Parts: sequence; C-alpha cells; structure tokens
Amino acid sequence: MIEEDLKERVFSIDKNQITESKLVDLLIRSFSEPTYSLQGAESNQECQNRGIRSLINILHKYKGEKIVIASHGMMITSLLNYFNPIFDLDFLLKMNKPAVFSVEV
Repeated sequence: MIEEDLKERVFSIDKNQITESKLVDLLIRSFSEPTYSLQGAESNQECQNRGIRSLINILHKYKGEKIVIASHGMMITSLLNYFNPIFDLDFLLKMNKPAVFSVEV
C-alpha cells in the first residue's frame, strides 16, 4: 500500500530544486524553528504532524503485525523525533542513505 502522507517534506513549491547549501540553511532554521517554512511549502512541524497521523492510522490498522515503512530522510527523522528528540538535525545529516531502522512500538 502507498501512504501519500509519508512522502518527503515539501521544502519548496518552486519547480527548481533547492541547492544543497540552501537546503542545509533551511534545515538548520527548520530544526531551531519547527514552524518555519518557505512560502507555500511545509514546516518541520507540519511534516511531522502528517507523518504521525499516518503512522498512528497504520499502527491501528495493522495492530499486532510487523510493518515495513519506507520513506525519505526528513520524514523518517520527523517520525523518530516525535518519540525521542535525540533524532535531530545532526542525526538527519549523518544518516546513511539508504538506511534501515527497526523500531518496536
């Protein structure tokens, strides 16, 4: 099943990709100000809220079953950060890509 709400954070509504240096600056500000976003884009808090709503729905639907979730770095970091703030910007920047995590709920 594809869960659209687990897609990557929307960093910019501009069709051009953000340069790596601008993305790092945006991430630094986003982690210090979770409600900050570029105009028309999504904040860390909005990304986390939609991801957690989706995760909770999945956990209820598949209660007691093993679940595999695949997503992008920012969404994974946001989900993990919801449960433990140790999953922060430093974690995101140092995360191996691809990465596999095992989480028990």
